[in-house]
Amino acid sequence: MFPDNICQVLLLVAVVVGSSHSQQHYCSYPSSTELESVIAAIIASGDAAAKPTITLLDFNPVCRSFTDRQDLLRGVSVVVQYTCSGHSNCRSGTVVEQIESGCESGKWSIRVEGSTSFTRSESTEASLSTTAREDCSACVSPELASSLGVTTDSVTHCVACNSTCDQGLMRCFGFGASDCCNFYNNSVCVEQCPSPFMSNSDSICVCPEGTTGHNCEDDVDCGSLTDPVNGAVTVTNTTFNSTATYSCNDGYSLVGDTTRTCEAKCVVTGCSSCESDSSKCDTCEEGRRLDDDKSACSECAVTGCSNCDSDVSKCDTCEEGRLSDEKSACITGNDGGSENDDDNGLSIGAIIGIVIACIVAVVVIVVVVIAIALYAVFRNNK
Repeated sequence: MFPDNICQVLLLVAVVVGSSHSQQHYCSYPSSTELESVIAAIIASGDAAAKPTITLLDFNPVCRSFTDRQDLLRGVSVVVQYTCSGHSNCRSGTVVEQIESGCESGKWSIRVEGSTSFTRSESTEASLSTTAREDCSACVSPELASSLGVTTDSVTHCVACNSTCDQGLMRCFGFGASDCCNFYNNSVCVEQCPSPFMSNSDSICVCPEGTTGHNCEDDVDCGSLTDPVNGAVTVTNTTFNSTATYSCNDGYSLVGDTTRTCEAKCVVTGCSSCESDSSKCDTCEEGRRLDDDKSACSECAVTGCSNCDSDVSKCDTCEEGRLSDEKSACITGNDGGSENDDDNGLSIGAIIGIVIACIVAVVVIVVVVIAIALYAVFRNNK
């Protein structure tokens, strides 16, 4: 990341397999032909003799759950766009749906977690641009997730990995906390970090400075930079240790450093900026609190909280609304009363209304008294 500086449809196909560690039970990414076959089987409700003709128009994987073998899948969710003909269950025109599938003996099927699934529900074209999630123990529909007793993301159908398997280079390959791979070496899950990869104090593999990716195969890239207003930025590369140089137009002066260097990205989940040590966080993203040792950003337990207190069950500031007295809730709308309400008395608005009414009453009385006095003077002068 570069430090700051300024110059003044579609169809969602979820595929899940069992937890056997034999490679023959795992699947590679489904091809277009395999996806068409799965869709046809679901539309035909499993009747192999009456399969429709499916034409796949477009697709985008949005959920990937891996195994303990690198790049082999337990599950995948794919947004696909297709047309269907030759069956009474076909829907006319371009279809936008979501279905589930499973992998058995290395082949995609309509079996999902031991059950046959014919679920069909609509999706949207926007899902074609959804970024894929890879931190998933499974990719299943909300209906199936409910029967399994797990929670799935309604958009990607990702069942998030256990929190103990969401740090460093770890990747989960099942629902259990122990279904966690620390690192892949020669495509096989291993416990120890092979050279040149590093292990932190918690025996979790982390990438060497300047690299990223699940196997540290990519250079850190800070991305493109925008010219400051009334100035320019010159950069030849955006990868780790690259330098960007800032300059201002005539009549303007630079606020900040003349150069910025692309630094290593944080390995701390939920961290928005790192210290010089990429395993130590400086500031956390909104909704998270920095732990005392700066090695983790804990998510706030209070819904609608933008910044946690020292205790994650206590909120410091809310995204909107007001903070309850005990800091355990963010109150919006009329819940708990107005922020300016006195718990045991009238609101400020009511008090102001009463004061205005009193002033008006006094003015009326004064006017009446003056009128009576003038009337009395007039009668005495007659």
